[in-house]
Amino acid sequence: MNPSTRQRRPHGDRTREQILDSAITLIAAGGLTAATQRKVAQHAGVSLASVTYHFRTATDLLDAALARATSLHVARLERLRDRALSGELSLIEAYRAAARDADGAVADSAVAAYELLVGAIRNERLRPRVDELVAALSAFFEPWVPPPESSTGMAATFFSLTLFDLARGGSPETSAQIETMFDLFGLTSPHRPL
Repeated sequence: MNPSTRQRRPHGDRTREQILDSAITLIAAGGLTAATQRKVAQHAGVSLASVTYHFRTATDLLDAALARATSLHVARLERLRDRALSGELSLIEAYRAAARDADGAVADSAVAAYELLVGAIRNERLRPRVDELVAALSAFFEPWVPPPESSTGMAATFFSLTLFDLARGGSPETSAQIETMFDLFGLTSPHRPL
């Protein structure tokens, strides 16, 4: 690789990440259809040509944005699982933090994950991203619920409850329902991994 290519690549990578982050923000704010190439370019402050250079089609952009959102959400789940395993957080505290940013706002990556589930109903190409997401959420619970089929079922249950909780603005009632489900599954603190 020649020196001029090496210098351009980091800028190109930053532009690509900026485009994907803007797409995730737009998906979180307005759903999958809100992340058009033109709107993403405007939001990212880049030219439409930059967007189409990195993502030839709107479908390519959507797939890459959802892959990034999934990756961000998976990384968040892994960090929080590790904090729960170390005893720094209870499992329920770690789980609740998975859908929220440090300031308590709903994380764009979490909203994009829910949009992904709905989008995959209509678009088969998105289904591998759903599988990645379900595997990560299952892995979050595995230290406490070893059989994979149990952790997958638990992941689906809690994913649904969290959607309900987020849709209701984190109401005390839905928070209590999540705690009740943790009790029913035998996951209340102080609970140690099996």
